[in-house]
Amino acid sequence: MTKSMEGNLERMGRQPLDGEPDYEAMWNRIEAQLVQKNQQERASHRGISRHKKKVLVLVASVSILAALPAMAAVNGSWDSLWNGRSSLNAIEQGLGDRLDQTVTSGDIPVTLNGVATDDQRMNMLLTMNVSGLPAYDAIEFERSELSEGKNKAEHIQVQLKQEQGQGRLFGLATVQNKLGEERKSYQLTLENVVFYQYRSFPLDLIPVESQDKKAALSGTPVSSVEMTSVIREGNVFTVRYKLSGVNLEAVANPHLVLTSGGQVIKEMYAAVLPSEDPNVIVRQSNFEISDADLKKARFELSALEESGRKEGRWNFAFEADGKKAAQAMFAVKLNPTDDANDSMMKFTEMVVTPLEIRLMYEEGGRFPEPGVPLVNYDSVKLIVDGREMDSGSGFWTTKDGRFYRRFELPQWYEQKDWRNVPVKVILSGKKVQERANKNHLLELVQPAAERKTVKTELHGTSVEFTYYKKGKDLIVESSSSDPSFGGITQSYLDMKGERKFPEMNPNPPGGNGTNHKTERYVNVPEGDLKLNPFLYQWVDPKARVELNLR
Repeated sequence: MTKSMEGNLERMGRQPLDGEPDYEAMWNRIEAQLVQKNQQERASHRGISRHKKKVLVLVASVSILAALPAMAAVNGSWDSLWNGRSSLNAIEQGLGDRLDQTVTSGDIPVTLNGVATDDQRMNMLLTMNVSGLPAYDAIEFERSELSEGKNKAEHIQVQLKQEQGQGRLFGLATVQNKLGEERKSYQLTLENVVFYQYRSFPLDLIPVESQDKKAALSGTPVSSVEMTSVIREGNVFTVRYKLSGVNLEAVANPHLVLTSGGQVIKEMYAAVLPSEDPNVIVRQSNFEISDADLKKARFELSALEESGRKEGRWNFAFEADGKKAAQAMFAVKLNPTDDANDSMMKFTEMVVTPLEIRLMYEEGGRFPEPGVPLVNYDSVKLIVDGREMDSGSGFWTTKDGRFYRRFELPQWYEQKDWRNVPVKVILSGKKVQERANKNHLLELVQPAAERKTVKTELHGTSVEFTYYKKGKDLIVESSSSDPSFGGITQSYLDMKGERKFPEMNPNPPGGNGTNHKTERYVNVPEGDLKLNPFLYQWVDPKARVELNLR
């Protein structure tokens, strides 16, 4: 996994079980990496330069790989940037600082329009006029830092969006807020605007014949591509692959592109997965494509390369006052019993800041037990005074580790007394993870190179397991024709009471697009075997829970 993608992974939320050392060993490596990286890189965007391995701010045709909050599709202006509209609102309401400082460098004027804060973030609004913009798919400042007095300068995250048809760029720079209720002086430094564009490289791999194939590349930013899983189910084509020898000094976001008949087939879903080798990127992509188009499809390697830059250095000195923003905070305690739902989210508090509304919650469960499923919902929406807000599928934590869903304040932030505002939460898109009883064992009769099948029923759904040997390894593929079955999360072999788990093979945060799962058990003995489905998921897209919070 590369640092340029780790911040986009969703926390996997698993917890080791007592007395299951094999399972624990397999997942602990993932847990340690994800928890640490998510705490360090919680924001949705960062940047990379030619000399530093940072994360790139992706815009235009870039595929965002994480479950991020949906942005308003407004061309030009801060509305199109996450937290942009609410930051402008806070400044207009007198809860932030209007600055309107302009610095020109390299014939490019950059304006620091204002600063808005709450108890966690400091947002700085920017505009800049750039003539002769090159073609690009992504854009960033090569250097973006904020310093306070003699304290060490901090790297800040900057979103940039071009006004449609214009050379004007809108930006929002974000850093952790250390202002509190004080008034402090800061220095903002921005340097060189860098543009990136995707470049494609032909790949000698035929998609329908690529299972377990490896292609060496020359003259590209990646030395080799190895296809580890190729699944065709209905119109969904799912591939999982490894990229080795990636030159991260020169490119960002390397990934495979599927083309057919000269047309690019857009991904339904894409994700970067945990990798035990820091020099290898593991990715998965799902494409929706017809059989006819798939037969003539080809793979290409695509990566972002620098397409141009505008040299300049812009330095701003300003003061920010956190007192008004701090006084505008409002919090109301929620009773988890009164607002109970069947999900793992137990709502405890609603917090209103000048920048957002937070729905705080405690996790009611971390792992399913037999007969006690773990329930989650894809969609969490707030209805505030009749207006709907969507948190997307991302999650955040406060500095003291509390969980919350985040809702951007819309234009109507002018309510003075939140105590009387009616608030509802709508949960939909139900996902349930269940655990099979330990006695739910499937007989795998004399596994060999020939494919054999066995069926069972999970949550009232027929699930088929296909098993066969590759050398000394056992391959188990599971799937169901019922679309409500979300797939096997993790199975195990019962070896005379001991559990043998397959190789680490996690699904992406948003699932793999199908309920097909392939697991590999390394070096299994000859003879009959017993398989336990262990963990599986089912979904109910039509499920809806409505709670009156206030």
